[in-house]
This record gives sequence, structure tokens and C-alpha cells, in this order.
Amino acid sequence: MKKIFNKGFPKSKKELVEKAIPKALEFMQAKYPQINFNEAVVRFSSTRNGSNYYHASVNNATGFINISTRDKIYLYKRVSVKLTAPHGGLLVGCELQVVSALIHELTHYVQGIEKRLFSEVETTINEIEYLKNNEPFWYSKLVPVR
Repeated sequence: MKKIFNKGFPKSKKELVEKAIPKALEFMQAKYPQINFNEAVVRFSSTRNGSNYYHASVNNATGFINISTRDKIYLYKRVSVKLTAPHGGLLVGCELQVVSALIHELTHYVQGIEKRLFSEVETTINEIEYLKNNEPFWYSKLVPVR
């Protein structure tokens, strides 16, 4: 993965991001072994309010990923997924939030590479699966979708 840190990115947050990246990549490489994540371009920002995946066209499937480094996890509320973060998000800290955001946006990266329809269901399922398997305390804090 190609990492870009915005100008003035705090050193303390950079250390947390560097710890988060291998966790997210390990999960994603196990889930999508057919995908080479080395070409993903990821920009980290301490001032963005949210993360996103952007691809300029169908021909540019690799796109760009922007990751914010806040402290809360927010999950899409999808009835088909059944679980979500409580109203106001989960205050998990920067490292786990970055893991979750990377898993979400790298799932969109996979959808782009495979020229599939972009789906928030798959991204949210992956985030929840990571919490269930690696962060049971935080998984237990998720609430049913209403």
C-alpha cells in the first residue's frame, strides 16, 4: 500500500496509523487473497471528518482512498447487516478507527478492481467481522439495526 500523510500530520497519530495498517491488511489479504493491495494509494488526514474511496472512472479502478484519523467508528445502518454502532458512534480510539476505516475503504477498492457494484453492505459486514474476530469487547457494544 502506498501511504501519503497530509502535511502537518501529528507524529503521535502517525505511530497509531502505522500500527493499524498491518492489522487491516492482514484481514483484507485473508479475505481477498486474489487482490494485490500494494497498488492501493491511501492518504491519511488528521483533519478530515470522514473516509472515502474515490475512483475517477471505470478504467481507473484503483482510485484513491482517503482515511480520517478520528477516534470513533460509525457503521452504515443496513437491515440486512443487523448490527450497527450506537447513535453517536463507538469511541474506540484512533488505531482501531483507522483499522475499521481501512477495511471499509479497501473493500470498495476490491469492488473497484473486480469491477463490481459498490456496496455498503459488504463493507459494513467486513468491519463487523473484524470486530467480532479481533475486538470482542467492541463487537459486544454494537446494537441491533432498527
